[in-house]
Amino acid sequence: MSEMRNLREALKAREALAPDPDAVLAGAHGRIRRRRAQRRIAGVAPG
Repeated sequence: MSEMRNLREALKAREALAPDPDAVLAGAHGRIRRRRAQRRIAGVAPG
């Protein structure tokens, strides 16, 4: 049982270092939109 407790403590300590999921997803969404716009301008993907 102490192994599980050690794992939980380690994960809890690293949790504070993890990036905010909403910020990560917002950044990815912006990159996808930019790529779509670039492809649309280039005529690669239908608009």
